[in-house]
Amino acid sequence: MKPMSNVDIFTISDELNNLLSGARVDKSFQPTKDIVVMRFHVPGTGRIDLVMQCGSRIHISQYPLENPTTPPTFPMLLRKRIKGGHVESVKQHNFDRVVEIRVKKDKYYTIIVELFDKGNIILLDDENNIILPLKRKHWSN
Repeated sequence: MKPMSNVDIFTISDELNNLLSGARVDKSFQPTKDIVVMRFHVPGTGRIDLVMQCGSRIHISQYPLENPTTPPTFPMLLRKRIKGGHVESVKQHNFDRVVEIRVKKDKYYTIIVELFDKGNIILLDDENNIILPLKRKHWSN
């Protein structure tokens, strides 16, 4: 599959911003090791599933993916921290292949979706500190 270009990401982030702004965050799932699905409730539209794959793609889907019986750590943390929150914005970061999803619940949270090679999905707090990445990377000295 061909990776999304900066222009593709610019277009999809604008479309997602128009579609998801004000939407309520529902459950999150992790059907595979590098795919996270977030479910939203959009007033007047209903349920929308957002599929995010590290380093590859971000899009909405109407086709539910098969989920494991025991949810992994990352979607459980998303459920704990942002379920019930509302989407403030979806935007591209500096015309890079990075999408930022800003959510307000008790405080602001940001989900960073990196769509470049070996990308990641990261949950940040209101001070942009990393709460948890989907994939941990270990660096040696």
